[in-house]
Amino acid sequence: MDRFFAYVEFVEENPLYEDKIFKTTNGIVRATLRKDRPMTIASFCIFLGVTTQAWRYWRKNRDDLAEAIELIEDATFVYKFERAAVGIFKANIISRELRRVSH
Repeated sequence: MDRFFAYVEFVEENPLYEDKIFKTTNGIVRATLRKDRPMTIASFCIFLGVTTQAWRYWRKNRDDLAEAIELIEDATFVYKFERAAVGIFKANIISRELRRVSH
């Protein structure tokens, strides 16, 4: 869990940036917009230095990690869902996960 909390801190401290050009009454304006970096299991695995295959193995075979894995997967899902619900992330990103979870 300590590594997950470090990952959350990394995500918050390292947003993505998008350059945008706007046309205004004063002319063309260039702006850099801060964008939340999505939390995913794949990016958490990279942060840990393991493969997603290792993560899937742990999920199936490591009872000692079951509670932590469930909490981490729930936290990453809620993070993306809440941001998609208010328009920070595109809804189609989370809709694929919603379909997977509901089946």
